[in-house]
Amino acid sequence: MLIKAKRLLYIGFILVFTSVNAQNITKSPYSSFGIGELQFGGNAEQYAMGQVTQGVRFPGLLNNQNPASYSSIRLTTWNAGGIGTIGSINSSNASGGVSTATFMSFSAGFNLSKKRNWGLSFGLMPMSGIGYNITRNVVTSTFQGSESVSGNGGLNKFYIGTGFTVLPRLSLGVNAGYAWGQIDKVTLLMIPASYNMFNLVENRTRFINGLSFDIGTQYADTIVVKDKLGNEKRYQYGVGFTFTPNAAFEVSDNRNVRSLGIGNTNSGSIGKDTVLNESVANGVLNMPLIVKGGLFFHRIDNWGIGVDFGYQSWKDYRQFGISDSLKNTLGFNIGAYYKTNANNVKNYFNRIEYRAGIRFDNGMISTNNTNVNTIAYAIGFGFPLDRIGSKINVAAEYLNRGTTTNTLVKEEYFRLVIGVSFNDMGWFRRYKYD
Repeated sequence: MLIKAKRLLYIGFILVFTSVNAQNITKSPYSSFGIGELQFGGNAEQYAMGQVTQGVRFPGLLNNQNPASYSSIRLTTWNAGGIGTIGSINSSNASGGVSTATFMSFSAGFNLSKKRNWGLSFGLMPMSGIGYNITRNVVTSTFQGSESVSGNGGLNKFYIGTGFTVLPRLSLGVNAGYAWGQIDKVTLLMIPASYNMFNLVENRTRFINGLSFDIGTQYADTIVVKDKLGNEKRYQYGVGFTFTPNAAFEVSDNRNVRSLGIGNTNSGSIGKDTVLNESVANGVLNMPLIVKGGLFFHRIDNWGIGVDFGYQSWKDYRQFGISDSLKNTLGFNIGAYYKTNANNVKNYFNRIEYRAGIRFDNGMISTNNTNVNTIAYAIGFGFPLDRIGSKINVAAEYLNRGTTTNTLVKEEYFRLVIGVSFNDMGWFRRYKYD
């Protein structure tokens, strides 16, 4: 029990430390669309394999991206991770560097019944992030000035889910998630003092919360191949699908418009007069339908390779009944892992896991008749901490999004993900001796 307490304390420390920067998720101009830049809620192991998830099921790996995989849980598993990013944002005539750091995810999984192949999981992670600052020129019949629009915030998500076997090789599962958060937007109209006109600032705060569900299924089987000497090689394949129905979140707005006075560009100042102060009654934010599917094939404790495909209907996205010029997206993920000999306890290096992956999507944003595509390449390592699968997981990713053509921006990021996973023989085991 003392060992378990120390492990939980360690994970709790990581969670608190990384949560300090939870609002520093992104600085992408593209996060101004929809609910912001979407975040991956899985773990560092999956991140290093190009975020392949749908067919993945291991006794010691918690896969919260397909709840049907909870039926394979045999060990109590705790995961926590953080992510740091450095990179650049470039347009056709300007460029700049950015850096961010944030908590990535915290999750736990338990085996409730080995006889029934019944598992349980819960966790917490950012769902989306917003962080941008865009300036444009404003020319009217009475003045020439500029407008600065900045935003920050995003959504967090807590989930709890269960998965179980319904047929010898078929598993079903469901995650119930609660999302909440706020989006702050500041619009500052700056008019040169020579025009003798007041600057204006609008502060808009949008509060969002709601429930969503992920319904998952997996079909998996093990294949045993014997050579001429009778030595066995064990292989397993898993086919998985996850369906996330359209969800309706509650949303409300607070809006405040103030005049700042001539030449005053401090958007945080009280200003001279309040022009408008209103609260909009609760409305609805319509989230898209999401469908994912994939296949994972591996030689047990040696190597594996998988592929996923995904579809998201962002055309259905609405806030207060208003769309946000988003489009439906398609994407794929390819990932693999390799380890020399997971059971060689005398040679630590034989138990290190090597991972690599690639992911692509055509983006939910299309502006000036140009898709904002994303492609990313990842590599990673899993360093064992004990003999039952606890690891320190490290992943590095290079991401390229957008283009500098048609007045868009191109983003290039290098991301480092560090996660820790602790496995235990289980809190729900019935011991023969006390």
